[in-house]
Amino acid sequence: MNMSELEDESIHFIVTSPPYYNAPFDYKGLFENYDQYFGALKKVTKESLSTDTKATITIENYLGGKYYFTTDEIKLKDSNVYLIEGKHSRAEFLPSIGDIKDGLLKMILYSNLKDVLVDGEPMKSVPVLKLTSPKISGSFSSNSNEEKLDDFFQLNSFSKRQKRTIENFVEESRINNFLVLIERSN
Repeated sequence: MNMSELEDESIHFIVTSPPYYNAPFDYKGLFENYDQYFGALKKVTKESLSTDTKATITIENYLGGKYYFTTDEIKLKDSNVYLIEGKHSRAEFLPSIGDIKDGLLKMILYSNLKDVLVDGEPMKSVPVLKLTSPKISGSFSSNSNEEKLDDFFQLNSFSKRQKRTIENFVEESRINNFLVLIERSN
């Protein structure tokens, strides 16, 4: 069976081992180069995935170098593309600091994107770091006011350290132009 035989929206998840540009090209006979390979992957993903909430982002620098990232979710609204990096904890109110640092690295990258195109159309990228846990009550967004943050703190039993961590995220998100969303997961 090959990909063209699959019904549209019949695949729910794909795991790949990406080729690396510094490795020898190992698709001779199938593709002429990596750009052709990635073009085929993009076409297959767009046509066969059952959800359009995942996205592959290609970042190209001014020297022609290309870097590939995936987002956990993507939302298109008006002329904005929301690039959402999700971090989750089942046992704690907040994900681990290591997971959050990983998310912050992507926020730094995504908040510096220029000339963003989605299917050839210019869009404004809006990076979002989404932190979830079943222990959270309510939700909070970093573009909310201080009163909403205080209400969120009262609704949840955060420690002083967790409150400081959230306050620091909010401050960093405002300085670096990304959103932090904290909400309950199922």
